[in-house]
Amino acid sequence: EGDSRARPLGILHGVPISVKESINVAGHASTAGLSKRIGTLAPSDAPMIAALRKAGAVPFCQTNLPQTNLSYGCSNPLFGATLSPLDAARTPGGSSGGEAALIAAGGSVLGIGADLG
Repeated sequence: EGDSRARPLGILHGVPISVKESINVAGHASTAGLSKRIGTLAPSDAPMIAALRKAGAVPFCQTNLPQTNLSYGCSNPLFGATLSPLDAARTPGGSSGGEAALIAAGGSVLGIGADLG
């Protein structure tokens, strides 16, 4: 039988993934930038996150978003503004701006964002 740690757990075995803060990750808050949601933890993973975990991916952080996901910029009262790592005078913009900034900075190899439409 051998050691189960020697076998890959899936095609994404051990790959760290960052996740937009509005996507549920079990045991972590998905506030959408709203203070009333602080401390409210997701009881389970969103289906996409569950599938990625099954493939071996490891969620390691949640990334910033505009309050309620509805803005051209990427800022909210809880976590502040997301700035471009390439030019701090600019924002990566949009609801997945936190993912864009983290990936542009080389902080994540795979980021999970989303669109509203």
